[in-house]
Amino acid sequence: MADFHSRLPPWLGNTPHDVHGLEPFRERISQIVSATIARGEDSANHLSPDQSRKLVSDLPRLTEEQVRGLGHHDSLCPICFTPFTAILAEEETALAMDSPAYPVDELGVTKLAEPWQCGHLFCRRDISKWIHGGHGSCPMCRRSLVESTSSVATLEATTSPEDAELLSQIRTYMEDLHSSGAVAYVDHEGDFRGFGEPLYTPAAGYDDDRSEFSGMYS
Repeated sequence: MADFHSRLPPWLGNTPHDVHGLEPFRERISQIVSATIARGEDSANHLSPDQSRKLVSDLPRLTEEQVRGLGHHDSLCPICFTPFTAILAEEETALAMDSPAYPVDELGVTKLAEPWQCGHLFCRRDISKWIHGGHGSCPMCRRSLVESTSSVATLEATTSPEDAELLSQIRTYMEDLHSSGAVAYVDHEGDFRGFGEPLYTPAAGYDDDRSEFSGMYS
């Protein structure tokens, strides 16, 4: 397998080369995707600080069994493109530590689960950052995150063709990295596993049906 750094595409920009533990790399992916999606958002659909805090505090914490029951055990977070399985393992490891590296509220997988919301799943860290950034719609489908009296709950996506292509390239790239084992994770005991053989590969492979990402890629 080619050296990991030799495979970094130009759109990653100035990503730190020390990607041990995944965080600088994962954070950069999250930043690129969030900024790209935000360019197509309706500026009128902006949250107040109080709305943001309430939305984040109301986010549910999903168990692995719940994620599996929703049919997303082999899915990726659509912002950082990290497998939900890896995010759940990260949460389990962190909760076993006396001093987790990240706030507990940022760990794990969540769902936009209110009756008026769309039901899409994300890692808690990235959707919390998205909401605290004042964004009032789902980054995948543009559906409003707050209850509205309007009969129109879903906004028209305005992602440019160039941004849609970039998001598609990022998703394909991340799927390749995760399935090849080029991205590192810690195991359930908190030990660094390094690079090499695949550390996460869905039993049935990745789902190539990208219709659920139509709000991001159209």
